[in-house]
Amino acid sequence: MTTITYENNLILVERHENHVAVVTLNNPPMNLNSVPSMEELREDFRKLEKDTDVRVILLTGKGKKAFNAGSDISGFKDMQGKFKMGPNVLSATGEKMKASIAS
Repeated sequence: MTTITYENNLILVERHENHVAVVTLNNPPMNLNSVPSMEELREDFRKLEKDTDVRVILLTGKGKKAFNAGSDISGFKDMQGKFKMGPNVLSATGEKMKASIAS
C-alpha cells in the first residue's frame, strides 16, 4: 500500500509500508532543477531523514523523457551566488544519510 505523505508543485513524496519513501521530481518532461525545486527537495530530505519509519529513499523523475536533465539556470541568474545547496542535496541534514537510490 502506498500513501502520499506530502505533495507540492515540484516534488512529490510517497511513503510505502515497506519502509521506502519515493521522492519524485515533478517538472516533466526534463525535470529541471530550479531554486524552488531545490529548496523543496532539501526540505523533503530533511523530513525523511528524521522519519524513523523510512529506511530507504528512492529519488526519481516524473515522465518518460528524463530523470533529471540538470538546472534551469535562468532562475539562478539573479541569485548572485547567494543560493548554495552544498556538495550533496541528498545529505541535507549534514549527518549520516539513509540509503538513497536515484533512478
